[in-house]
Amino acid sequence: MDLTQIKLVLEIVGIIVTILGVPVAIYVFLAEKKRERLDRENGTYSTLDDRYIEFLKICLDHSELNIYEMDQKKPKNFTDDQISQRKIIIEILICLFERAYLMYSDQEDAIKKRQWSGWNTYMQNWMENKQFRVLWINYFNTQYDSQFLAHMNKLYHNSQGGIS
Repeated sequence: MDLTQIKLVLEIVGIIVTILGVPVAIYVFLAEKKRERLDRENGTYSTLDDRYIEFLKICLDHSELNIYEMDQKKPKNFTDDQISQRKIIIEILICLFERAYLMYSDQEDAIKKRQWSGWNTYMQNWMENKQFRVLWINYFNTQYDSQFLAHMNKLYHNSQGGIS
């Protein structure tokens, strides 16, 4: 085999590598982008999940305030300090609701739609709670994202015990 033939073989091999390599490179690039997107989505989910767990721990640490079971237990006579603590803890929950709303409510992705469905149901359940509704309408229904406020106020008005 002379130099001309070796050069021709190398050119053919180069063309074949290019023809096969470009689609493989595109596939690898797209697969990596999809993995990065899923990592971001999982990070988003984990962050909100971590904050929700923090909220549950607060409820557990302050079980005497009956936050998590507001309407299920006989109402107590709370001190002014306890009333203030209850409002702050509920505001933490509402902040979680707002974050979930902003992250999931208008998404087309199937995973995010499922997440939104769960959060929305949870918000509805809380809005059925008389004490939560009172706090919502008296203290919290003005200071958040306008679309979130509209959504929560809709839940408020659709709740069985809606106060007008």
